[in-house]
Amino acid sequence: MEIQNTIIFLILIDVIILIISEILMKKYLKKKVMFPKTRLIKSSGVTNDDLDINNSVFLHMTDGIIAFDRDGKIILINPAAKKLMNVLPEHTTFDDIFGRLHLNINLEKIIYLENWTNTEERFQIEDRFVNTYFAPFKKENDRTVGVIAVIQDITEHVKLDNMRKEFIADVSHELKTPITSIMGYADTLLEEEYDKETQSKFLNVIASEARRMAKLVTDLLTLSRNDSNRTVVKKEQFDLGELVKKCQDKLAIEIKKKNHEVKSFVTADVPPVYADKDDIERN
Repeated sequence: MEIQNTIIFLILIDVIILIISEILMKKYLKKKVMFPKTRLIKSSGVTNDDLDINNSVFLHMTDGIIAFDRDGKIILINPAAKKLMNVLPEHTTFDDIFGRLHLNINLEKIIYLENWTNTEERFQIEDRFVNTYFAPFKKENDRTVGVIAVIQDITEHVKLDNMRKEFIADVSHELKTPITSIMGYADTLLEEEYDKETQSKFLNVIASEARRMAKLVTDLLTLSRNDSNRTVVKKEQFDLGELVKKCQDKLAIEIKKKNHEVKSFVTADVPPVYADKDDIERN
């Protein structure tokens, strides 16, 4: 009886590992995952080393693995799956684990539908984001005998994707202001005649905004090389009134085009500011 249980365990582990590899390599596979005849472990080939190796692989995988029989009862489950899905001792079936998540999937469809393909479900458990891939596994007679669920913790991927989106939004905002100023002043110079003093003033704004863009690109390159959790703050002492006037001058063309009027007042008794001047100017 013990030898028979060992053989069954090895066969299940062998099939599970093959199915996992197939799922991870082809997430959206359009054909069923078949029970690989060529990889079945024969009783004559079962050794303690085989059992130890397969058991070690199964137990130490970072992805969670759960195998269910046709009735939805858990056949095998590794520690990673228990942790990711918060599996408790009383959770013994497919519905116990996945039913509480209200997913658009059920065990019967996976087992009985002839044209079933591997399916991916993404959901959140507490503060973790999880991807789960479901696939039927079959015996040599092509009869579905159960379902494999491969569970991946994608929390870090989701966080990185959110950071990427925020980064793109920030860069777009940072570049929009100087580009708008440059285009506004350049178009004005091309469309109308101005005295040399006014031309010089406009060109100085264009040059200043171009330098600001160049500095922004340099800062972005520096940021990409640094740890994303680190924020570099370059503090310096500067006159707040001068910075306000500089910002107002840069936006003068846009303000005029929209028939707006902007006035700024900074009293003389305002002391010098010690802060990140570039960051204040950008925002």
